[in-house]
Amino acid sequence: MPSSTIADIARQARVSKTTVSRVLNGRPDVDAGTAGRVLEIVAELGYVPSASARALANGRARCLGFLVPSLTLPWLLELLRGAIDEAESADHILAVHTVARGPDSLTALAALVAARAIDGLVAVVPRELGGDLDRLHRRGLPVALIDDAPPPGLPSIWTTDRAGGRDATAHLLGRGATPVAMIAGPRASPAAQQRQAGYGDALAAAACPLDLDLVEEGDWTAHGGERAMARLLARRPDLRGVFAANDLMAFGAVRAAARAGRSVPADLAVVGFDDTPAAALATPALTTVRQPLYEMGRAAARLAVTRL
Repeated sequence: MPSSTIADIARQARVSKTTVSRVLNGRPDVDAGTAGRVLEIVAELGYVPSASARALANGRARCLGFLVPSLTLPWLLELLRGAIDEAESADHILAVHTVARGPDSLTALAALVAARAIDGLVAVVPRELGGDLDRLHRRGLPVALIDDAPPPGLPSIWTTDRAGGRDATAHLLGRGATPVAMIAGPRASPAAQQRQAGYGDALAAAACPLDLDLVEEGDWTAHGGERAMARLLARRPDLRGVFAANDLMAFGAVRAAARAGRSVPADLAVVGFDDTPAAALATPALTTVRQPLYEMGRAAARLAVTRL
């Protein structure tokens, strides 16, 4: 059966198409009897307004895009929860997209922007796609990044990585868990660099020399954290404390410690970074630096909406 149109509704209700549009948009300048008759016919015909047509008419789709690298990231749920709550409070919906197909995903997103299917964009994407987002931004799309090193000119929300790294290390030093090692993130990551800088700050504040023999590079994964911890324990069996630059690597570090016969936290203290939901469910529960993921998601969505 062909889809119903505003013209069909207007013909059956014996009103103008303008009147039907006013009713569908909730305008108060249509008398109650006419509005009721129009809505009855809308229900009978099963009419569903076209999102793109309404966007063209109103100038807004009332939809924000949320672009992410993958749906498997352990910290993504809290970001999404915050962004959804903020979008809904601003009478918008949130449409989630991934960059699984690389530049092709951005091409598909650009088509949605051209069709006015989304009003703005919140993005957590690999750095190599920053140029594509910048082009969308310069063409008028409000963009808010959740990014530790955004391209110049693009607004961004991020956490205080260096302060978090300092606090995590200071916590271990305050417990007397020395020597304190670090499982750092990949060298190319600005967040990893800042968290490692915070580790160095805390050591300097406690008059502890920075020993690079106590630093191992990880890859943000539990498996990478496990391997890095094994290398640290092989070199320094006297370790008493370890700061892992994210929770997944901390979980791997705990597993490697258990395999080496070390009890956590009795004789080896481990601190992570992120406060993912799994941190409280681990046995023992993981001590971790809380990254305010929910608040970051809300703040990024608010930034996108206010730039509309």
